Amino acid sequence: MRTALQAAIAIAFAAVGACAHYPATPGLLEYAPSVGYRFANTPPTSANSDSLMVILTFSGGGTRAAALSTGVLRELDRTAVPGEPGRTLLDEVDIISSVSGGSFTAAYFALHGREGLDRFETEFLDWNAQAALKRDLLAPMRIIRLLSRNYSRIDHAAATWDQRLFGDATFGDLIGRRPLIIINAADMSLGATFSFTQEQFDPLCANLADFPLSRAVAASSAFPGLLSPLTLENHGDDCGFEAPGWVENALEDADIGGDRYRLARHLLTYRDTDVRPFVHLLDGGLADNIGLRPILRSLTSTSGDWSVLRMINNGQVRRVVVIVVNAKTDTRSNVDLREQPPGIKRVLQTVVSTPLGNYSRESVQRLREVSDDFLRELTATPSTALPEVHFHAIEVSFDGLDDVEERRYFETLPTSFRLPPDVVDQLTEVGGRLLREAEEFQALLAQF
Repeated sequence: MRTALQAAIAIAFAAVGACAHYPATPGLLEYAPSVGYRFANTPPTSANSDSLMVILTFSGGGTRAAALSTGVLRELDRTAVPGEPGRTLLDEVDIISSVSGGSFTAAYFALHGREGLDRFETEFLDWNAQAALKRDLLAPMRIIRLLSRNYSRIDHAAATWDQRLFGDATFGDLIGRRPLIIINAADMSLGATFSFTQEQFDPLCANLADFPLSRAVAASSAFPGLLSPLTLENHGDDCGFEAPGWVENALEDADIGGDRYRLARHLLTYRDTDVRPFVHLLDGGLADNIGLRPILRSLTSTSGDWSVLRMINNGQVRRVVVIVVNAKTDTRSNVDLREQPPGIKRVLQTVVSTPLGNYSRESVQRLREVSDDFLRELTATPSTALPEVHFHAIEVSFDGLDDVEERRYFETLPTSFRLPPDVVDQLTEVGGRLLREAEEFQALLAQF
């Protein structure tokens, strides 16, 4: 009798597990380049003008990154826009590009605005998210669902984030509201940034407006080994997608426009559903840990769905402020002190963190070069008048701390989804202080 009961229970578990599946990727009925979650559909308001373009990027780094970026948002809200009573720089934030831990802050702020900042500290920053994930993982129904090969740890994480933070919200709930958020993951096959924008979803004939915020955040923070990749379904030619004109132009000038050429090639890979019927996404930090890649493209090219450079050329933008919030740690290693080769955990940490740190520094340097280019054009005397545009590139990172011991303390905080509340408070405070004391930020305020 007991054997029969055990067999029946096992069959029931297997049946339920076999039915479990990750949520379907919403399809796009008809491709329309002016419809969906795009910057063009987040118009300026009386509190947010196009003439002042404020762009933020939030790096990866778990709760450490989420808290540091929250401190920056709070400091912007304490900074009044001169001559504009009742308005702060937080009202003027137009774009937030985020990665991994920073994506929690970006998505929550985009959904709830300044009124949600206090709740975010309670609901996420002071929450032991790691323990919650483990606890939920042991729930009977979750265990059963994980028996399915089509339901994995990333789907479990997305469900946890949805229940705790996002309440079934989708990108469609953000249409018409600024800031536009660009949540970044990494395309596992291409090793390139995959941004949750409708422009990125178009070649998949997928509808971002119906896509849950929780799943985008989960993909952005799906660190290899801890969480499995998030899977998207490629709907192929179901919507009549046509590649925009810049793609063909980019393919013709591989030697001149290297970045545009690679973007065009990557976009076309999604059109081959025989080779790519599915797209698997990992932690966005594997491709760009500070979320600066989409911003650099917008500042230096007029191609694509949205372009700050195009807006500048049209006379819409007169001042650009880019604030990079980089919660990087000190990547120095002590492996060379020992003769014994490092273990697999240390090897994985080094392989991931060291190249990412180097790439992030190169991206910030490129941003500074863009800033210098704007300054040269502003001070030049061309034969034809150019729009007068002021550019401010600001980096908020622990490198900005003068006190060596304080800097070392923050640079050695772990990358996890659990930090003590007092450490969270310190991170939010230092995020605001680093922005407030940044030389370029002070120059910005002086020029208003």
